[in-house]
Amino acid sequence: MMILSNKGRVRSRVSSNTITVMLEIQNLSKSFFMRPVLKDLSLRVKDGEIVGIVGANGAGKTTLLRTLARISACDSGDAFLNGNSLIKGSHKNRENVLFISHHPNLYPVLTGEENLKLTARLYGHPKSVDEISEALEKVGLSRYRWDPIRNYSRGMLQRLGLAKTIIVPWKLLLLDEPTTGLDEDGSQLLENFLHRWQEEDRSMMIVSHDMSWLKRYCTVIYSLSDGVLNKESQS
Repeated sequence: MMILSNKGRVRSRVSSNTITVMLEIQNLSKSFFMRPVLKDLSLRVKDGEIVGIVGANGAGKTTLLRTLARISACDSGDAFLNGNSLIKGSHKNRENVLFISHHPNLYPVLTGEENLKLTARLYGHPKSVDEISEALEKVGLSRYRWDPIRNYSRGMLQRLGLAKTIIVPWKLLLLDEPTTGLDEDGSQLLENFLHRWQEEDRSMMIVSHDMSWLKRYCTVIYSLSDGVLNKESQS
């Protein structure tokens, strides 16, 4: 079956009866200081699906992504990537999950180039200087490659996050408020990346407070409120 994207681009998709579940969240719960943030959440993400999570500040959107990336622990429940537990299983089960936060998980005193080199090594995919340079060029950061990222603006840090998607192989991408701090050129860069991932049928979970923006890219959208997910109409 062929699907026409929002920009008029045609995307190929496998017939729905052959699509497999890539990510399955089962009864995930998380509380902070006795206040429930995630309440018994269950969700399935199909292979090639782009899932949007919309919600107000403090609704738990980032907490959900951090839990799936195993940066934060959950109180109960589990999540499975291709049948392997992300929560209770080996760290190897998370090798194909890439989390890009709007609060970058990077080292402020290191340069952009050094941070990318370190990230690639930590994921078990060391990159050459040329490969790092190429990634920085693609996100418009070549001239800042040797600057400590503590001197980067919020938008530049978002671009560096996009560079991580180039150097780290991934099957599931978790994007946390990816438009934060981006100027017009940065927004266009992000849009180009998203369109390419759409055309490649990549699997993603994107959280944002902006429903209209999510509708442009997501296959399905859920709202997160009071710790509960509800499917949204995209009409």
